[in-house]
Amino acid sequence: MEGRAAEPAGWAMSSGLRIGYIGGQAGRVNERAIDSEWVGALGEYAELVPIPPLKLMKWAGGDPSRDPAGFLAKAEAKGQALADLCAQYGVSTLYANLTPLIPYLMLARGRAEVPLNLFFLAHSVGSEWWMKQWLAMAPLLREGDTLLCATDTAKEALLALSPAYAEAFRAPLCIRTEPAKPLRTEANRVKQLLCMGRLEDVKNVHVLLDVFHAVREAFPHVHLNIAGEYTGRTPEQIAAYRSLLEEKVEAYGLQDSVTFTGPVSGEAKDALFRSADVLLNFSTDPGETFGYNLIEAKAWGLPVLCTAWDGFRELVTDGRDAVLVGVDWSGPCPQIDPAEASAKLLGLLQDEPRLAAMRAEALAGLGRYAPAQVMPQLVRTAGGAGGRAARWPCRRPRPAVRASGRTGHRRCCVPAAAGRLAGAVHAGRALRRLRFADAAVASGFAERDALRGMDAAVPAVHCTLRHYGGRSGAYYRKGVTL
Repeated sequence: MEGRAAEPAGWAMSSGLRIGYIGGQAGRVNERAIDSEWVGALGEYAELVPIPPLKLMKWAGGDPSRDPAGFLAKAEAKGQALADLCAQYGVSTLYANLTPLIPYLMLARGRAEVPLNLFFLAHSVGSEWWMKQWLAMAPLLREGDTLLCATDTAKEALLALSPAYAEAFRAPLCIRTEPAKPLRTEANRVKQLLCMGRLEDVKNVHVLLDVFHAVREAFPHVHLNIAGEYTGRTPEQIAAYRSLLEEKVEAYGLQDSVTFTGPVSGEAKDALFRSADVLLNFSTDPGETFGYNLIEAKAWGLPVLCTAWDGFRELVTDGRDAVLVGVDWSGPCPQIDPAEASAKLLGLLQDEPRLAAMRAEALAGLGRYAPAQVMPQLVRTAGGAGGRAARWPCRRPRPAVRASGRTGHRRCCVPAAAGRLAGAVHAGRALRRLRFADAAVASGFAERDALRGMDAAVPAVHCTLRHYGGRSGAYYRKGVTL
């Protein structure tokens, strides 16, 4: 999509597309940052109709995942209520950036044959917790739905779960921030490093502290800002990780050179980007398929030091606007070499001409993420889908499992396999080990099986995910154990 001419003024009004969206704000700051930019840009190219979040929560009856069987029993009535809600707001397309709720929306509309298309983003495809959502959605997708994959990595990960995702639309997320002139010209000043995002073990903030300590030993005039909120599956996990980071800061004597700002937004966030010299992102989260703060860095002309993660490598180029740190996954978990990261970061900080050249490269690459480059084609796609809203396709057979061709590993290609696995579990059959290469996965699963699969089977699956740095977007499992 690079190089596409900007659409003429007034194009948004002529598109004629009305999209309902859930008003309010996401719970996490990083999600709000993406959603606000995305909804704002979408509103320039389509008519957005806000739907109060309480309306949707009332429709869902709270959190349907707490009682999926209860929701299933009322699915047809929920579908009729969904049709009434769409009629009330005059929309046949709904932008829903609430991935856990989407399977229930799909289930309700299917039961009542509601002429509603869904428009949503692919999030965290490779993470085990999110897989159950994407497995459940695969058999419930309709021809008019528009799913955006921000990277090839995200789309390939979806295709590894089901061929139903072959029509996902590939386009990057966009950012409306105008290129800013960085204020980094003072001589002999303290260099500022910035880490922004969730504070969790998969983000490797603890490794970052090891790296920063080693760099500061050789380059004392440097300061690190860590901005973000602590996240995790349980309060105990969050507390343990917070304690680990605090212990490292104290052990290394970094109290005066590391600042934990907490979650930031607005002017406070802009100030951190404006004053930073390098953005650091050491994430090895299997669900990391994009990396929005890497685009934010481009908007501020900020060089990046990050892991050579598939989604990241699609956004930045090693040696131009970024320096990539290798990730080794020969063991059970991905590992970063702190010595390599320290050497590369120190080399950047000591080479001001190189930093200046990388700033220019970062700003030069910002254009492909402008709304004028992304939104017109995306809205055309959603608009074309909207024209098919009342013509429901029949259920098409899903292909059986295919091997990836890589010796010893199999690409996941399991359209709603979770439903069958759940049925096997509930029937008491001892399904000890399933290798996807040998599994004959039937097509046309009922909505009931998809919902049960989302709620019961997939959380019981023990996955060994592999993310090979040399193969963009290649997610593999060695097998599935129940």
